[in-house]
Amino acid sequence: MFSDLFRSNSKLDLDPERAPQTYALFDDRQGYRSYAQRCQQRFSGTMNSAPGLLTQQGLEHVAILSAPEAGELLSQALARTDESITNKPQIDYSDILMIRDKIFLETWFRKIFQPALTAKLTGYFQSHFLIYWYTFLKAKPADQAVRSFLWHCDKGPSAHLKILLYLNDMQEHRGNTIFLDRATTARFAECGYVFGSVKKRTDDLSELAKQKGIPFQPHSWDMKAGEGVAFEPSQVLHRGILPSTGFRYVLAFCLLPSPIPWDQAFTGNNHEGFRADYTWHPHAQDLMKAILVSA
Repeated sequence: MFSDLFRSNSKLDLDPERAPQTYALFDDRQGYRSYAQRCQQRFSGTMNSAPGLLTQQGLEHVAILSAPEAGELLSQALARTDESITNKPQIDYSDILMIRDKIFLETWFRKIFQPALTAKLTGYFQSHFLIYWYTFLKAKPADQAVRSFLWHCDKGPSAHLKILLYLNDMQEHRGNTIFLDRATTARFAECGYVFGSVKKRTDDLSELAKQKGIPFQPHSWDMKAGEGVAFEPSQVLHRGILPSTGFRYVLAFCLLPSPIPWDQAFTGNNHEGFRADYTWHPHAQDLMKAILVSA
């Protein structure tokens, strides 16, 4: 019994020190904690005093666009796609749709970040926020899941969010994304699963949860076009469910605290995110300088 448990866990590359070391790297050594605090100090807007699910659990299902609006966005995006590139060289089922029409992007981003969603996000960050990067993703049916379609957290600062906005109904493609809340993810981090090798990710954490006495109740929603999920990617384990009956179209945003409102940062930065290659600034003070220069 012990040998079976050891073999099962060793395949997962468990290391309890990895999560705190990763958080310390971004939050402390690369300065993203103090950056977030500086953004909070600069914020002069009003806050909703009642914390929402996003603040409490690290994830929240959100209504963003109506179904007709999502359909219009998708059709216009496909018409404006200059090219598509493979997301990762070793993955052939996930493409990035490249759209360079800046008027189109700003128009739709303003519709997406309407007052209700903006209030929710500023309430979470306790500051303004900005679009650090964005991407239109097209996932194709495939037989085998790897990387983002296996259980994982994304490396990055504690204070950052992702939003996945579904542009077509789950019923069309049967793809989805499932999540564990922040508290459950912390238990898996304590036993060493979080931030492990990409090659050691798994599509099933139920056995490890059973071995470690961790309640295992993934969250998912029957996503409709125009609905989304906001979540803490570095603190919430998540995995994609591959589409099986059609293409899954998602518009993904990576959001960070900001000293100025998102739309000012976006237009000031030439209608772009601040990291088109999906990597992190080596130090958050470099990001702060870039934002203030763009303001």
